[in-house]
Order: sequence, then structure tokens, then C-alpha cells
Amino acid sequence: MTLANTGILCLLLVSTPAWADEANLPMRSLSPVVSLPDGSEFKTWENEAPLTFSKTYYVDQGNSAASDENPGTEDKPFATIGKAAAVLQPGERVIIKDGIYRESVAPARGGSDPAHMISYEAAPGAHVAIRGSRVFRGPWEPAPEAGNQVWKASLGQEDFHGYNPFLISNVTIFKDWMEQHRGKAPFSLSRGMVFQDGRALRQEAAMENLRSADGRFWVDRKQNAIYVHPHNDAEPGTSHYELTDRETLFAPPMQPCPRCSQSHPQTSFGFIRLKGLVFEHAAGPWPLYQFGAVSTGAGHHWIIEDNIIRWSNGIGVDLGTMHGHQPDAVRQTVGHHIVRRNQVTDCGICGIAGLGAHDSRDFGLLIEDNVLLRNCYHDVEATLQESAAIKTHVNQRCLIRRNLIADTLGGPGIWMDWKNGFSRCTQNVILRTNSYHGAIFCELSMDPTLFDRNVVWDSTGNGIYEHDTRGNIFAHNFVGKSAESAFCLFGKKTERQLEGREQLVAGAHTVINNLEVANGKPDHIAGAPSRIEGNAGSSVTATLAENPLALELSTSSPLPEVSPAPEVRSDFYGKPFPPGPVVPGPFGPFGADPKKFPLSPH
Repeated sequence: MTLANTGILCLLLVSTPAWADEANLPMRSLSPVVSLPDGSEFKTWENEAPLTFSKTYYVDQGNSAASDENPGTEDKPFATIGKAAAVLQPGERVIIKDGIYRESVAPARGGSDPAHMISYEAAPGAHVAIRGSRVFRGPWEPAPEAGNQVWKASLGQEDFHGYNPFLISNVTIFKDWMEQHRGKAPFSLSRGMVFQDGRALRQEAAMENLRSADGRFWVDRKQNAIYVHPHNDAEPGTSHYELTDRETLFAPPMQPCPRCSQSHPQTSFGFIRLKGLVFEHAAGPWPLYQFGAVSTGAGHHWIIEDNIIRWSNGIGVDLGTMHGHQPDAVRQTVGHHIVRRNQVTDCGICGIAGLGAHDSRDFGLLIEDNVLLRNCYHDVEATLQESAAIKTHVNQRCLIRRNLIADTLGGPGIWMDWKNGFSRCTQNVILRTNSYHGAIFCELSMDPTLFDRNVVWDSTGNGIYEHDTRGNIFAHNFVGKSAESAFCLFGKKTERQLEGREQLVAGAHTVINNLEVANGKPDHIAGAPSRIEGNAGSSVTATLAENPLALELSTSSPLPEVSPAPEVRSDFYGKPFPPGPVVPGPFGPFGADPKKFPLSPH
């Protein structure tokens, strides 16, 4: 039984490691220093010096001598990454050479501290794909009952490693607000994915829907079979088909839970690095359980950098407690991950997700310099309420910065949810967001989060939206071409309460020095009185230019100059503001002649 089949939230018994007290880890400042809303610094645990390793193993499936019986040297490499994962010790690494590795990697252990991490990394220049699908050759036969260009194949003889995603629904655990959707599409659709020559086919809820368009498939669960209407009506024998057969691609191993009959990922693995790898074709669940193609398994202090994570049915990368009911020993250490310079694309529900400890311990995430494209393609923001390119909960002392997020298909670009506090969301570029909330969404918190120098362009909802929060700071952002308001600070919307806190009083935000251009409606700011100063943009014309990506701005009348927000000391590019007043927004001054501002802050 896999995690995804489990309907019970259980607690695992784990011991508290020696480094559980965060004060035992030396922390250092970022350069330049990044301040949080309470005046403290965001600091990192990562060593300033490059990592060094006491031993290096090699995996090279293209080497004719490769075998998991080998010692894992460069001339006698392992054949699978899984073998390396079984032997790696703290302070060691594996270098993986070119190939498509169709396996789920389960690390046997984590590192011991920042200087003794375990690293999984692609060889320089190598294309290493960890792929959760198998090549499928049928046999296929025509299915005239479904349409003239439709074909069917049985899955009955296929080995799915104990997990057949074509027979498991996207959602098996329903929260109260989801109960009305039990048994209905798309919640009831299967988790399985079908790829034709590398292109995904869209799953349909009924066989008859295959008649109307190509590039689609339907699952007959009773017969354990699939029906496909191929792209361009191509006969199956002329195309290369791949079917997903794995729930996750990199995650701690499963272990029996002492409180139930199910299995869950082993928790509290720390100090693991993933670098330069491609993770694709994972047939995982939709939340509840946050279980991604890459799963930290409620671990801590991972570095996930320079990877490509794509085509996950549910979540691309999960970073938190997974379900929020982990024991105290896990909550003490969960998070503090560094996620940077990754490309996270085409994930069905979330590109990057994380659920911090509900008791408000520091989550400490650093999510920076990533590119997230075409995520949330299942478009269930209104019903599942877990969709976004980046959606993290309990954001205590987190930093989300300099990410490029574009073409989010069914949710916000960034959604910071539940018990946020003393975090910062800054210098992100969020383009073409299809969300009825907004491109940036902050929800249910009583301590301040700072949203500054973000660029938001072309949202079908609001530019920046909140409800049930108080005391946030929105400063020096650019918000343009939103169908609704640039800022919809809704105020109190629900009767939810945060544990152990006073009655929620929404509002009392600081909204200063933002540049607002060509939005569909005026700002809506409700709740307790807010400080609203220095916002402008009615005279500004803006155009988004591509290749290279830039905003082209001009103004028919000079913009007012204002004092910078005290929490924001530099512009979008990190250049310190000059002494004295500045123009609103994240950029420098511009006039009647169009001026281009590149949208690449790093």
C-alpha cells in the first residue's frame, strides 16, 4: 500500500537528532543582507565554502561494464541510481552520467551536517533524466465504439511496481469543503499519464469525449485498459508511447507506521543535495498529502538546485510536513530547504509546495531564482484550494525571491497560506496568471509578511490579493493589466481562527509606493484602517516585451517622488536607492520616451 492510498493521517515515532536545536547550526548572512518585517535578518545554514566530499561514486547506464555489483568507480560504475542511494554515507556523493533512468530513487539516509551532505548530481554536461514512465507498445487495436481514430490497449499484463496509477483516483482523502466533489471529475480521474512522442495526452472523463478532438485518452478501470485518440490522428504503431508507472521519483523510503497498517515515507532525512537532474513523468496524488515528484519526506536542510522538474500529475517538489500531523521531533526540524535555479514546469496542481509546522516554528525556506511555467494545468483552484505555482503554508521566516513565474493555468503564481509571519516575498516576476484570487495571494495570518518589488502582469483576477490577514506590507511593487484590482485586500472573509491567538482582526496593512498601471478596477482595501500612501500610475503606459523579457514604460506626466519604504532599501535589481525621495514602483525614473526595464533581476 502506498502513501497515496492511505485515508488515515498517522504519526510516526522518530527520535530527535542532535542538531534539532537550530542554534547548533552556524548561520550566516546573505550578501547583500536581507531583512525581514520584524527587522531581523534572513540567514542561511549553507556553508560559504564549496562542498567537498570524502568519496565519489559513479552511475553510468551507458557503460557496457555498468553493474550494481560493481564498486561504483568511474571505470566500473553502478547501473542504477538506486544502488548509489543504498550505499552513500554522509560526506559522499554520486555523479550520474547520461541516460534515462526509469526508477524511483529512495535514499537510505541523509547527511549529518552542512559540511557532510549527501549529493546526487549530474556529470558536467550530462543529460540525466529520472523518469517515472515505461515504454508502452500495446498491442493496440481499433476501438470504433469510441470513434474512428481511437485505439485501445489492455494494461492487464503490465508490471506497475505495485502501484498502478491508472486504477487510483487523483484524490482519495477529502476535506470537508471537498466532499461535494467526491466521485466527480476531475477528482475521480486516474493519476495515470500518457505521453505520445513526448507530448502529454489529456485525460477525459468519458469515452465518448474522445470523438471530438485528438491528443486525449480515457481509462476503462473495470477492464484495466486505456483508449487513446492520438495527436494528429497518428496510428499507435508510428508513435513512441510512454505510460506513467511510478508515484514519485525521489523520496525517502516507505516504512510501516506503528499506529496503523499503512506505510509512509520515512521522515527526518536531512542534508541531501540534488543538482543538475531532470525529474519527469510522476503519477502522484493531489493534496491532501503533499507528495511530489521530488519529495523531501518531511525532511530538513536539503539543497535542490539547477534541476528540471516537469510533468507531475500533482506536485513537482514538496518541502514540508506533507500532512501537518507529524510528531514533534519532525516539526522541530522540518524545512530550512534551499530551492534555487530550478525549472519547474507542467505540474498539475503545484510546482513547489510546502507545509510548515503548525506550531509556528521557523520553516526557513529559501526559494529563489527558479523558473516556473504552465503549472496548475488541472485548474481546480476553486475546489481543491491547493493550486499555485508556489504554494507554501505556515511561512515563518521564509524568503521567496527572484522567481520567474509565467502562464499559471489554474491558480495564483505565489500563494502564502496559513499562519504566515516575518517572511518576505520579493523581486518575483509573475506573468499571465489565470486565477480568480490573484497572481499573489496571502491568506490567514496575524503577523506581517513583506511583499516588495514584485512585478505582476496580466492576471485574470487581482494582481495582489489577501483575506483574513493583518499588518502586511506591500511596497514598491509593479502591478499591471489585472482584470480586477491591482490590490484587493479583502479583509475578514471567514470565521477561522489561529490556534492560541486573539480574535482575528483583518486589515491594518501598509500599502505604499506601488506603481499600478491599466488594471480593470480600483483598489479594494477593507478591514482595519490601512496606511495607503505614494501609490501612482494613472499616467503610465506599459507594454510587456519578449526576447529579451522587459517592461517598456512611459508616462504622460511626471510621477510623484516619495520616501522609500524603510523596509526596502534597493530597487528591483538590488541597486541601493539614492538618498532622498524616489518614484513609486520597483524601477528607477522614466519619462515620456519609452524606457525598457529588463525583468531578470539575477
